[in-house]
Amino acid sequence: GGGRMWLEGTNTKVRLANDRIQQALETGANVLATACPFCFLTLSDAVIATGNEEKIKVMDILQIANQVL
Repeated sequence: GGGRMWLEGTNTKVRLANDRIQQALETGANVLATACPFCFLTLSDAVIATGNEEKIKVMDILQIANQVL
């Protein structure tokens, strides 16, 4: 999601996590999975900041595992 890059500024247009969301969308993904709680938060915020709530969902890998069990 960008690690500590969120500390570098408050301009959401230049956040690294926003780039990650765009990259995921370019692959055609509708789910972006992560095992990192911090990445989950930053990526979820980026989905909202970029207005992509209807296009992609950030999920923890345990959420995905729970759905298939």
